[in-house]
Amino acid sequence: MPQIKQITVTEYAKLQTQPNPPELLDVRDRWEFSIAHIPNAQLKTLGQIKEWARQLDKNKSYVVVCHHGGRSYMACEYLASLGITQVMNLAGGTHAWAVDIDPTMARY
Repeated sequence: MPQIKQITVTEYAKLQTQPNPPELLDVRDRWEFSIAHIPNAQLKTLGQIKEWARQLDKNKSYVVVCHHGGRSYMACEYLASLGITQVMNLAGGTHAWAVDIDPTMARY
């Protein structure tokens, strides 16, 4: 299996402003998402990955996020195993986003 690409929150913040940015998939639980989430994130819980992953477009780019980056990395590995080649893990997750990009974002 190929190595999963890591993207920093700073890199993603810049990428998000470009035309056709990758879709942001948030794999945390619903209660976590309700506390705080990155703008434009789509909630796709890790527990339901087998249901939603096969519906993704293999030709699109995705960035996957969780709280600190561990669960999203596992999700990236699973998506890559399905042939989704343009998938990146958001290193540091929503916590890093709150620290480095949006200090007003709630932390937990």
